[in-house]
Amino acid sequence: MVQLVQLLATDNREVRAKPNGLHNQLSIHPEGGGTLEFQLKTERERTRQLTQELLTARSALKQMEELRADLEVERETGKLLVQFLEDAERAARKVPVHAQLLRKQNDTGRTVGSTLAGE
Repeated sequence: MVQLVQLLATDNREVRAKPNGLHNQLSIHPEGGGTLEFQLKTERERTRQLTQELLTARSALKQMEELRADLEVERETGKLLVQFLEDAERAARKVPVHAQLLRKQNDTGRTVGSTLAGE
């Protein structure tokens, strides 16, 4: 950052030392005007490209921020869903019919497992 300030200060001093430097260069060396025009066009193109890159980066950043917000919503929704399912499972275990169904399911699983193991 300090180097940038020094560079700008140096450029500024040079401009002050030659107040009509650009005008003198063009009037003294008319053939040099083409070079300056080329440099100006090159810098304009470079500025256009950098501006486009900046817009692209900003757009990507905005999309990332939106995705981050969506992800946070999904995480919170997932936590709430897990909590709801755990609460529902605890409530279901308190119902006697549910316990009987679980026992039957476990017994059926054992019978099928025993039959398969015997084959």
